[in-house]
Formats: sequence, C-alpha cells, structure tokens
Amino acid sequence: LHPASLLGARGSSCALGIDRTTQRIVGSGHGEETEQRRIALAWLEPLAACAHRIHPEAILGTDSSSHAQRAAEGWIVGYGRGSRTDQSDHALLWHEPSTADCVLLHPQALLGAQSRSFASNTAGGCVVGYGQGADTGYQTQALCWPRPSHESAVLLHPEWLFGPRSQSWAFATEGGWTVGAGCRATSPHQSRALLWTAPHSRAVVDLHTYAPPLAQSSRAYGVAANGVIVGAIDHQAALWVPT
Repeated sequence: LHPASLLGARGSSCALGIDRTTQRIVGSGHGEETEQRRIALAWLEPLAACAHRIHPEAILGTDSSSHAQRAAEGWIVGYGRGSRTDQSDHALLWHEPSTADCVLLHPQALLGAQSRSFASNTAGGCVVGYGQGADTGYQTQALCWPRPSHESAVLLHPEWLFGPRSQSWAFATEGGWTVGAGCRATSPHQSRALLWTAPHSRAVVDLHTYAPPLAQSSRAYGVAANGVIVGAIDHQAALWVPT
C-alpha cells in the first residue's frame, strides 16, 4: 500500500485503521515529498495508487503534521499540529477523505490554555479520545464528542474514582459504550480498564475489578456491539464478556 509517488522514494507509511462500511483504509506517512513531516493518508481502495493526502494544512497552518487514526461509517478521526495550533496536537475529524472536509474538534474551552487533544476512535456518530491542558492540571483526561463539533465535547474522566491529579484515556466506542483506562496519581503504572455506558464521568464501570485477584494493571482497547470488550491485563491479552 505504500504510496511512494506521494511521499517519495525513501518515505515510510503505516495503515492504522479500516472502515468496515466503506473499506477505506487510513493512516499516515512521511518522506522527501512531505519535507519529512508526517501527514494523514486515506486509501479509497487497497492499492498504493489509490492513496490520497488528506492533510488539512488550511486548518493547521504551515510546518504542520497530521495523523489519521481510525475510520468508521465514512468518518475519519485523528489529530494534527501546526502554526495555527501553536504546534500543539489538536483532535481532527474528516467527514470525507479529503483535505476540504476536515474540522477541528479541539475543545479549548474545556481543556484551557496550552492544551492538546487526540481523537482515537469513532462509531455511531460519536468520537472519543483524550486531552489535557491548564484546566485539567495538565493531566490527560478521557474525552467524548457526542456530536461532530468541538462544542459538544465532554470530559469522561472519573476523578471521583481515581482522586486528584489522576489520568484517563478513551480508546474505542461502539453502540453507546466507550472503553479505555485510568490511573491514580500515586500509581501511574497501574492502570485500570474502564467502561463508560454513557457520555458522563459518573457512568463508568471499573473493569479491573473483574481481573484476577493479583492483577496489577489493565486496559480496555476495543468494544463490540454485543458488549464484548478486549484489552490487556498485566500486558497479556484479555477479554471481558458481559453476563
């Protein structure tokens, strides 16, 4: 799939997601043709010749880079940075695989000054990810966009569960459920897998309570429409099955 004609003979690229509805593939790449800046890519067909640059330079500005992370139901999500974002990463949403159909999801009003945000996944018209800024004490916190606009963003971070200066991430969403992980400030390397059943910080289930008794850490990375969740417990693949 490597699009040498777009990136250059010595470029590199990676495919990160595929849309089950459209079969379009998304990812990123860089090379001499991009001045070694990584840019978002979309393959409309599984052929190198069908790759397109979808890097939104008009939104991000000069000296910019972008990444397309996941795709679902025609939407593509990721993040980018450039002169217009003060070189801070901002969450992005493409409604179509083109440079003209990209919008910023970055919730500046929610995160505060010197903030960054990342869109990690999308499904059913919902986008999830994480961000940090002055208003989160520069601690990373899980985010959800129930609608495709920066104004719709809500913080999912369950501070009531983990305490002050804790962190959380949202990695995937499906059927109204969102999965990810969180950790306390006192034990940043002992994360706990999380499930949000609604876009609210209180609507969270600590999946780590279902891990083996001696487990130290867990993360949830994916969820299916039937509620099956996949992830890792103590760096080993794991599965949570609803009962």
